[in-house]
Amino acid sequence: MPLRSSDSLPIEVVDAMVKETKAAGFDFIKILSISTAEYFAALVESCKKYHFKVAGHCVKPIDYELALKSQVYESIEHLHGYAWLIGFEKMLSTLDEGIINNVAITPATDWYYYSPSTSDELKFRSGLKYVSKVLKSSGRRMLMLSWIQ
Repeated sequence: MPLRSSDSLPIEVVDAMVKETKAAGFDFIKILSISTAEYFAALVESCKKYHFKVAGHCVKPIDYELALKSQVYESIEHLHGYAWLIGFEKMLSTLDEGIINNVAITPATDWYYYSPSTSDELKFRSGLKYVSKVLKSSGRRMLMLSWIQ
């Protein structure tokens, strides 16, 4: 059940969207992109409220360090956000922050410029050969969140 930029969800419905997504049996929300820091803050607040996780991209306007400390990010894909950090010490400290907060920081294994419309399509992406067989067979469901407006 991917959400796309054309969905244009107002910030006021983020809480209800998180609640309904969890109730529908999804395990987490996958972030492709978010339009404002306010949307990210609302998403984090709602995910904390409903004990729900997010994973995915960490692109601007999401603050990379805030994402690591948010207590809701499960993993950050493609090293998004990390590449914009300035200074070697900052890079090392954020890797440590990921470990402390149990956030997986994963490099790109498969890059694409579209959102697959079904979970079945995701299963055939070439990058999935690097994903554990246990995770792939676990039946986890995710919601893709793209450009909440």
